[in-house]
Amino acid sequence: MTSLLVPDLAGKSVLITGASTGIGAALAVAFANQGASVGLHYNSSADAARKLASEIEGAGGKVALIKADATRSEEMDRAVEETAAAFGRLDGLVNNAGGMVARLSYAAMTDEHYDAVMDLNARSVLAASRAAIPHL
Repeated sequence: MTSLLVPDLAGKSVLITGASTGIGAALAVAFANQGASVGLHYNSSADAARKLASEIEGAGGKVALIKADATRSEEMDRAVEETAAAFGRLDGLVNNAGGMVARLSYAAMTDEHYDAVMDLNARSVLAASRAAIPHL
């Protein structure tokens, strides 16, 4: 398979939330392969994040590990600022963090569970996007 070169990404800086595993990890590698510096956000998957960062750096890419709880607005604000500081700029944001938290039937769903799901999947997008706007 041939890698498509996207020259517009070379030298840019991007924060990818939820980047330690799955789709986020694939995006981190793809952006790094295009010459972008990657803010690799993670929360609980520290080992996976460190391994992925090592692989990106081993291939010549630039990466900054950014630990933050995506459900907390102030931590996403910090994640954006840490990425911008690490690379001297922030050109893009990929809001990828998310998940089901736990699979529950409607009958078992509590307000607390609903809040946890919404904080991870919606509040994180709002907080990271709002913090990134001044840099973009």
